[in-house]
Amino acid sequence: SATSSGADNIDQVILELCDPTGVAATVDSMGYKVGSACKPIEAFDHTETLKGDDPANPSVRWQVQRSPEYGPITHRGTLVDGRPIAVATRRSTYGNELRSAVGFKRLNDPAYMKNGYESFRTAVGEGIDFTFNWFYIDDTTIGYQHSCKCPIRSNGVDTALPVLANGAHDWNGYASYKDQPWDSNPKQGYLASWNNRPAPDFQPAETEQWGSVQRVQALTSRAETAIASGKKLERADVVGIMADAATVDTTGANALPWLLKVLGTEAPAGMDPRVLDARERLEIWADAGAHRRALTD
Repeated sequence: SATSSGADNIDQVILELCDPTGVAATVDSMGYKVGSACKPIEAFDHTETLKGDDPANPSVRWQVQRSPEYGPITHRGTLVDGRPIAVATRRSTYGNELRSAVGFKRLNDPAYMKNGYESFRTAVGEGIDFTFNWFYIDDTTIGYQHSCKCPIRSNGVDTALPVLANGAHDWNGYASYKDQPWDSNPKQGYLASWNNRPAPDFQPAETEQWGSVQRVQALTSRAETAIASGKKLERADVVGIMADAATVDTTGANALPWLLKVLGTEAPAGMDPRVLDARERLEIWADAGAHRRALTD
């Protein structure tokens, strides 16, 4: 089983443009500098034919440009000093997406999986390049392993900013699966993953913003309560925990109770009474579990 990870395997790279013919570079030039060389930018036309009821089957055509080292080009422009540049999106799995089929093949090979969790770790950790959280269970072990072809950046690189394609900022290989988040048979007795922040000291993509309230809390709070009851949980109990958490509003369950305390129970003099009525409705909703569901038609 897996959930999406969103680890940081993409960088924006600034290519200084040049012209392979030797003339002065412009923002439309089809070459970029690599040291003293001017390497050509690859270009090809891509066509999508629209299927459906339209007998004419119209087509949409556009040009794709890319640099072999740094991936597809997304933007062109100039630096503040006037030098023409292009922006390339460098993704660690670009052009090699099918390699991750190795990991899936291993997971489905009983001979490879003979060592249980340890076989699972290498199957996904070494065999799957995409960024996922993978979960494992057998009759004695539950386990987790993160998969990612995560680049090792050069010292001084700020991953929230683009880097120049001058060689000094290139990747220095990729992180081993052993250096990525993993766990087995944790002390709390369970593993939970649901739109939660990454493991400590592990870097997410710049597009991921994390606060103190996370959706996984709907699972962990219910799991902790069930474990504290001392009752042995059956499979149906675990399904029930997930089903109940599935309709919970994260803000209503975790942030609203604190907001209600700040508001207090008495409305200031002169305040519109509808404000207090709204507060009471929110309190009733929070006390009932802050679910987003209708139990009746």
